[in-house]
Amino acid sequence: MKGPFVKLEYKPNMYKSIGFLCGGSGITPALQVVKEICRNPDDSTQVVLVFCNQTEKDIILRDELDALQYMYPQFQVHYVLDKAEANWEGYTGYVTKELIEKLLPGPSDESLIGVCGPPPMMEAIPGILKRISGKVR
Repeated sequence: MKGPFVKLEYKPNMYKSIGFLCGGSGITPALQVVKEICRNPDDSTQVVLVFCNQTEKDIILRDELDALQYMYPQFQVHYVLDKAEANWEGYTGYVTKELIEKLLPGPSDESLIGVCGPPPMMEAIPGILKRISGKVR
């Protein structure tokens, strides 16, 4: 396990949009930021969370994430499974450049993408983000 690489200093409305790409227990730091944004009526930041897991039963905090999405229109969550059952209606497979471009905010000074997950994810995703935006902070 490696541990936190960057501390996110967040102020309300600091960004127009924030995207989080999380895997497994990497959801916990992103969830703290999501809750802070959603529960602040003065914060209009749009937040998109792409949450990756092996199987549907591995999705921790799903009830809480779904409730936040229901209560706060500025928050969207998308689940991605590596090993999905045949009846799964969400996204499947590994995170690709195309999936990131489809679901997360595009590169801009008004947006931020945060990544938190297991080592293979932390090794692969920055390279994909760099191909999209030309830079990684």
